[in-house]
Amino acid sequence: MVRERDLQILGLVAACGVALASVVQADDLEERVERARELPFRRPVPTREITRDELREVQALNFKDSYGDGRGTERELRALGLLSPEVGFRETTLGNKAEGVLGFYIFKPLGSYADGRIYTIPENQQNSGASTKEVAAHELAHALSDQHHDLERMFDAIPKTPTGDRHADRQRALFSLEEGVATLVGRASDPNSPHVAAAHWRDLDYLKARTQFLYTEGADFAQHLHDEGGWELIDKAYQSPPTSTEQILHPERYLAEQQDKPTRVLVPNLAKALPGFRPVKANTLGEFGLSWIAGRDAASGWDGDRYVVVENPETGQAISSLYTTWDSNRDAAEFHGSLADSNRGQLAALETGDSLYVEHDGQGNVFTIGGATDEQLPVLREALLRTRKRAEADDHNVAGAPRERASAPIQIADLSGSGRTLIVKSAEGEERLITLRPATEAGRERIQAVLDHLAQSPEATRVGPDRYVLSGGSSLIEWKEGVFTMGVGTSLAAVEAVEARLSRLPAGAAPLTSTSPPANRGGLIQGLGAR
Repeated sequence: MVRERDLQILGLVAACGVALASVVQADDLEERVERARELPFRRPVPTREITRDELREVQALNFKDSYGDGRGTERELRALGLLSPEVGFRETTLGNKAEGVLGFYIFKPLGSYADGRIYTIPENQQNSGASTKEVAAHELAHALSDQHHDLERMFDAIPKTPTGDRHADRQRALFSLEEGVATLVGRASDPNSPHVAAAHWRDLDYLKARTQFLYTEGADFAQHLHDEGGWELIDKAYQSPPTSTEQILHPERYLAEQQDKPTRVLVPNLAKALPGFRPVKANTLGEFGLSWIAGRDAASGWDGDRYVVVENPETGQAISSLYTTWDSNRDAAEFHGSLADSNRGQLAALETGDSLYVEHDGQGNVFTIGGATDEQLPVLREALLRTRKRAEADDHNVAGAPRERASAPIQIADLSGSGRTLIVKSAEGEERLITLRPATEAGRERIQAVLDHLAQSPEATRVGPDRYVLSGGSSLIEWKEGVFTMGVGTSLAAVEAVEARLSRLPAGAAPLTSTSPPANRGGLIQGLGAR
């Protein structure tokens, strides 16, 4: 499952020059934490000093408990394009991390290491500018949460997926709440400590981003709740914790009277559709994962998703699929357009000759298929069209406030009621083709404006009725039978070959009419020369 280390270990990777154990045990710090959190300790928090080698043992035990041998998670991450081929998951997750951990809290026993206590590593003390008090208070805050809210119970309540892994997005939301609260307590306990601005999680690789998210977005979420209702509201959040990273990123949706809860996406067993294949993993990326892949704006209308990775153990072929559902068809169109422009996620996993297929069905859903052959693609598409969705009982699908957008000439989401994209990776580069079916008269009028511009542009050559090749000879635009086609690649012949492959698939569903206000975002249309 794509996830951080289980909450069995709640640690802060930091180092400083004063013995952490002595700071943790200081009576005044416990009192500071109690005052900052407005919550008393129910019992003393024991501490234990361990060696760096013992820390490595704890990390290995936690890795095994979370991922087994890690090979399934590694195949999953690679197929989704979230782990580079040259990077090993186990090596990256464990690596040399033992040298940077100053202390951690355990809420579930790991081997011979008891729960409910803070562990410190004296060997790792060195001057780095970090606040000893803030680090110690952070770990004490975890202990305080555990004593009052039973973190093990909360963790065990996270549902599991069909492949037996805990729901990744729901787990990430819970972790964000806990790490966010501990971060606030740590800061309040040592208000004079220096705070260094961390890199934004979307600027990091995926493995680092998913950890950074917990602290930065978790702290913002906890601060928002505290501003709205103090620690009383935060304690209520432990009784009814956030269920998605969407709620972490948009705390107003969590606090709404009609709370915006995610829609469950029930994808058929894709392995059964392909002889010789078996399931590897199935889980949810959430708004966090889709924001990392396609951008914050493109993912902010998220309502639910489910990804599936299957493989053929004899041939080694891995196929990934992602099914997403959105608050509106307009949001789905924007995500489709952003995904067509993105170089992250499944596209990054493609090898020469592989393809990524993306379809926006006109019903508020976008699904992808990565790594399938031309023969497998229609079989998997047919299976994905049988995907079912189930809203939680009290989910009223609150879409949140309208988003302000920067101005731009013309955008895919302005035009599309439904559409499809096929990206093929060749030895020379990538060939991308996107087809859109406009759902409104305004969309058709905007397409006509593009065509009128091309007819007068010296950069475009007309090669057929409403069909143009742009300067350079490797990009084309066409309007035919209600479908707007755009292609860009290494050569016109290569783009037309992708066009032929896409045309062999059954046509997509008829689009729904969208009355949502248009978005303005740069994309493939702008890149092809429309002004």
